[in-house]
Formats: sequence, C-alpha cells, structure tokens
Amino acid sequence: MLEIRTQNQSKTSTRSERIIAIDPKFALSRLLDPTKQLSIKHASHHLRVVQALTVGGKIGKTTREHRWQETVKSVRTVVPQELLPNLPSKNVNTINPLRPGCLVIMRNKVRMYVGEVLDLYKPVSRRHGSIDSATSAAGLSYLSLRVYLPLTLNTAPSDGEEASSEDEHYAEADEAPLFSCRYNSVDIFTHAFADHLLYNLGPNAMTGTPVQSRLKPFAVTRWLALSKATEKIAQKEKSIQKQAGKKAGRA
Repeated sequence: MLEIRTQNQSKTSTRSERIIAIDPKFALSRLLDPTKQLSIKHASHHLRVVQALTVGGKIGKTTREHRWQETVKSVRTVVPQELLPNLPSKNVNTINPLRPGCLVIMRNKVRMYVGEVLDLYKPVSRRHGSIDSATSAAGLSYLSLRVYLPLTLNTAPSDGEEASSEDEHYAEADEAPLFSCRYNSVDIFTHAFADHLLYNLGPNAMTGTPVQSRLKPFAVTRWLALSKATEKIAQKEKSIQKQAGKKAGRA
C-alpha cells in the first residue's frame, strides 16, 4: 500500500527563500495608471513590504512558537537538558532533519504516542504541499504518520497472590512500554497537526515487530522524560484553572 501511495504521491516541492518585493501585478497597475487611487489591498501590500525591509526581513515568531518556548521552560524545570537535548527545536535541525522514516513523539489532547513519519506538509499558496525533509519544525502544518500506541496492561496481582515473573516483565514494560501500530490486524494511520510534535527521535529508534515494538534505550529515556514532564505540566495547568474557577465563583 505504501509503495502505491509513493508512486501516486504528488511531487510537490517548496522553496525556503522568501522574496520581499512589490508584487508585479500591483507595480504594473501603477505604471499603467499612476493617478489611480490605491486600493486597501494594494496599500496593505506596500506597507507589509516596507515593514519587512525596514526590520531586515526578519519574521516574528508565531503564537505557536511562543507557546512552545513557554512549554520548554516548564519542561526544563522537571527534566534536565542532558535527557532531552535540542528540546527548543524539538530536535529538528540540519543535523537531525525531519524526513519520512523518522520516528517522532507526538501528543494531542487525548494521548501521547510515537509516530513514523510518512509525509510532511508545509503551507504553499493557501494549500499544503508535500516536502522531502525539514530542518525546522516552525513552518510545518501537518504530518502524515503511522501510529504506534503504547500497550498498557493491568497486571496488578489480586489479594493473596504474589507477583509472578510474567507480572514483573509487564511492570518493566510499563516503564519502557511496548508499542503496536495495529488494531485488530489493521495498521493505524493519522494526519496530525504539526504542533502536536514534541520530539524527533530520528530513524532506527525502534525495534521489534509491528504488533510488538520497543524503543531503543536512548529513545526510552526521552519518552519517559517527556511523559513525566507533560504529566506534571498538565497537573499544574489543571490546578491553575481550578484556582481561577474558584476566584471567579467568589467574584
């Protein structure tokens, strides 16, 4: 199925250069009729170009990037930098580019999971174009992923029973969980928002079969660190929301 998908994949590419200049259609209209009054759209375009040129063409950080930087600060209070190197960039850079085949740690409102990148998308002219790789997560819009969900088992022994060796094996799996990309013999895929990306593990970060896969030791350390950090951050946010609710009720 993946081979067929690759054969029929649109070979869309994007350029990273950003050209700052007056749009030719606006420049031509002024040449044809210099006395014509500027439209709101035309004037807005001129203003944007002037602002971009006066600040050296620098593009300010988006709200998503600012929110991620605040998340990084919160994570750093829980997890040391040695356990999660390059966290501000989500470990997406020129040395560790994000490309198809890489494994990534993702988190949405429901769960945290591992995804295998199948395709990357970037906004291009009001559409989303497929790109071969990315050296920054900032400009991405979506990720096409094969989903690996952590397997959780309730292995606590009942009253009067001793933990067997099998129970001990599963207890270890809770610390370094097994993953599966199948549900009822069907592979799991998703089209995820790029801001759900937490960390790029790179290729070859997992071993095993599609039914039972395990992260390699370095990836396990980063999974557990992010899991611990995001759990504490979520608890802190809930506590803040609860306190805010109480204050609103008193008011």
